[in-house]
Amino acid sequence: MVVDHDDHNKFTSKCIHVHRYRHSHWPARYLSVFLVLSTPQLKTSTLFILVSHSSQNTDPWAPIRQFSIQIESIFMSYFLSIAGSQTKFSKAGFLLRTTGSMLEQRAIELRAIHAVDLPVAEIANRDLTAQFIANTTDQVQQAAAILLLTPATKESVPTLLLTLLEQLPDNSFFNKPVLLFATGGLPAQVAVLERALRHELLRLGTTTIAAKVHIGSGSWITVGNDRPRLSRGAETEIAHSIEIVLKGIRLKECKDFSRELAKR
Repeated sequence: MVVDHDDHNKFTSKCIHVHRYRHSHWPARYLSVFLVLSTPQLKTSTLFILVSHSSQNTDPWAPIRQFSIQIESIFMSYFLSIAGSQTKFSKAGFLLRTTGSMLEQRAIELRAIHAVDLPVAEIANRDLTAQFIANTTDQVQQAAAILLLTPATKESVPTLLLTLLEQLPDNSFFNKPVLLFATGGLPAQVAVLERALRHELLRLGTTTIAAKVHIGSGSWITVGNDRPRLSRGAETEIAHSIEIVLKGIRLKECKDFSRELAKR
């Protein structure tokens, strides 16, 4: 029996791992079951591992040894989008909505911070600016992954996005996968955009962007006065980029979990 205590009423079971092994000193068989539960807000879970041993001559009601391990986990906390568009109600807004729906299907929350909301750094707004940066920094620290969303212009200098990123502390993105979504422009401009962001991303702790997606004008379908929606090809590309990031997170979680158990 495995019990994982969670303060949230709703949860998603992510993984059940059963491992059997024999101890070198006792002929008994040990059985340990690991149940990992997560919610979009779950940061710490308590894992109870019940280990019982028995042999041919052992009473079936032999004592059960119980161990409790605290596991710190960022897996499936939430994805944080930092958007550098001039307006929240452009196609970039619809892109965020579609991406959020894809993540929701995977029991992951998408949060968004818009660089356009950064208060102008004037004397009267200094406190507001500091509060905005502090809130952004806190959300970045708790996020499982970072999604950078910015237009790909002819100049390919994401001024709004860079203005916000420059305010964040060093290594804010360290150990977090980063996705880059570029809207508009041409596919070749994504590489130029990445070069424009490289210096700031290195300062923030990102050496490699995990996945890049270009959403050009041909990626949208508009019928009459209906809201624009992404083409099937664009949705597939976005879904693939999400899976790349999730695969990396799961691999890291498994390695961290194995190292934690090895210390016991």
